Amino acid sequence: MKDHRGRHSIRNGEQNRKKVKEWMIKNPDATMRQCEKDLGLCHVTVRKHIKAIKEDYDEILKRQGD
Repeated sequence: MKDHRGRHSIRNGEQNRKKVKEWMIKNPDATMRQCEKDLGLCHVTVRKHIKAIKEDYDEILKRQGD
């Protein structure tokens, strides 16, 4: 399936995911709302990245358990 977003949008998404991940590491007990406020991102964006980060982490744990 082809991704029809432009390179800028893809790069922006990757940068946002990195920001959210770094923020989560520094603030493990914080809320999603705090992340939105601190990073200046909308709820949908933060929720999407947190979900993807957790899925990646779960996949790593699953591989280690095999």
